[in-house]
Amino acid sequence: MGNQMGLGIHIIFVCVFLFAATYTCLGVGNVSVICSKQERLALLNFKLSVKYDSGILSSWVGNECCLWEGIQCDAVTGNVQRLHLKANYYYYISANMVNSSLAELRHLKYINLSGNRFHGSRIPEFIGSLKQLRYLNLSDAGFEGIIPPHIGNLSNLKVLDLSSNHYKLKADDMAWAFGLSSLELLNLSEVDLSGAQNWDMMLHMIPSLRELSLSHCRLSNVNLGPFLNSSRILPNIKHLDLGYNSFKGPLPVLQNMTSLTFLSLSGFNHSLTWNFPNLLSIIPSLSELHLSGCGLHGTHLSSPHLNFSTLSNIQRLDLSDNPLGGIFPSFLTNMSSLEVLDLSYTMLNSSLPIMPKLLELHLSGNKLKQIEDVGIWRECHLKQLVVVDNEFGMEMLDSPKNASECSQYSLELLELRGSLKGRIPETLGRLTNLRHLDLSKNKLTGTIPEFVRGLRFLQVLYLHLNQFIGPIPKFLGNLNLTQLDLSYNQLNGSIPESIGKLASLTDLYLRSNLLNGTIPVSIGQLTKLVVLDISNNSLDKAVTEAHFANTLMLKDLDASSNTKLTFNASHGWIPPFHLRYLDFLLRYNHAFIVV
Repeated sequence: MGNQMGLGIHIIFVCVFLFAATYTCLGVGNVSVICSKQERLALLNFKLSVKYDSGILSSWVGNECCLWEGIQCDAVTGNVQRLHLKANYYYYISANMVNSSLAELRHLKYINLSGNRFHGSRIPEFIGSLKQLRYLNLSDAGFEGIIPPHIGNLSNLKVLDLSSNHYKLKADDMAWAFGLSSLELLNLSEVDLSGAQNWDMMLHMIPSLRELSLSHCRLSNVNLGPFLNSSRILPNIKHLDLGYNSFKGPLPVLQNMTSLTFLSLSGFNHSLTWNFPNLLSIIPSLSELHLSGCGLHGTHLSSPHLNFSTLSNIQRLDLSDNPLGGIFPSFLTNMSSLEVLDLSYTMLNSSLPIMPKLLELHLSGNKLKQIEDVGIWRECHLKQLVVVDNEFGMEMLDSPKNASECSQYSLELLELRGSLKGRIPETLGRLTNLRHLDLSKNKLTGTIPEFVRGLRFLQVLYLHLNQFIGPIPKFLGNLNLTQLDLSYNQLNGSIPESIGKLASLTDLYLRSNLLNGTIPVSIGQLTKLVVLDISNNSLDKAVTEAHFANTLMLKDLDASSNTKLTFNASHGWIPPFHLRYLDFLLRYNHAFIVV
């Protein structure tokens, strides 16, 4: 295939790498500790049972298993103590089950297999034999079936997280929890507990419990009736999440939980039987309260009935997805400690007052008329502002009408998706502390504005799904960006060489524009680049080995629908990266791609 051929190829290649923390265990005098043969063989058997892994387990070779990725040993004895194989978007392992060989690791204190893919297998019973376990996280890992009662043997366990297994995990009897006498955190969110027995007994017998998360558990009053009306339960609980279940009727009896600082009753319909002041009066220790989707309206939040002394403790308040009505609830201005406020999807249509101590504000899905109504130019200490799907009737003005502007702005995160139209005014350049700017999915026109040059702390810039025209500005290369998305616009010209100066860049999306010319070789210097998408443009000329010279971290590469691209590489070239996704549709020379 030495001759050039006008032949299209389409390659989709998936090769996923498991992410895990790397631990190095050194003994006295910096001499490496060697793990026992029995434990090393147990780990190797686990590796052999994995159907698919992205290569991270390739470090599991030789005798020094304490130096393998995801493994931590005791610095003196060499016994394996930690197994940290948590997955993320790019890295995971796939197996039919958790191999029973791990039962040989009898000194384990920590297991984290969250985010991996165990394809509907049961939680293995042998875990109950690992008596020294302090931490067990099997969340979002594809487990199904009944939670094995053997977990109740783990009397030293402090953290148990079985959440986010999409209702496939179930409990029929919670008696196994009686043995978890040291437990401090229990997260069973998205575990089906509708048929579970012995709830009240369990909660009486774990006095050490500090954090309990039972959101989305299909619970009803039948399940938790005894629990919610007992005066002897959860004496030390600080965090209680009962959100998004099927509770009805009066407010649960919570007055004896004097240590409670976090409470979520989201999805509990209180519209006929309950009012907001009652809750604040019986739990004055609360600092964070979530009441999203509770059917609350203006009369529930009537200021004459509120005790402002109890309001002063709340720091984070979520009232989203409630029909509060058009006027901003006036009592909120009296909450002197309030730092985070979520009023998304509450039918607001009036401007917001100044709240000097507010740090984070969410106003998505409302009926505000203009961007000035959210107080962007008057909330001087605000650090995060999120306004999504609120299509303002007016364009954002270059000069705010309100004269009481801030001399300096603290805003670090600004998301205005699906809300703006017209040109971006230079006024936004005043927000010089921005780290994260998301103006995607709007109807913005014109060129990418010059003021972006002055946002010297900017790390994330999302401008995709707009109507921007003109070239990609060269000055973007002078910023400290980690993520840049300019996809689905009408940008033209070539990709500037200055993109190669973005040393911290991990994600670059330029798909579906009108870009042409050569892909700059400087992209090959982006050592932290994980995702590169330049598809559906009019890029031409050759892609060479130099374009990937130092892209060691590259996982996703899409250059499809650039019909004039050619690929030139030597016959024996081995890329420096390991891809999970590759999509090319191009002409090629020496069509030999090794991934």
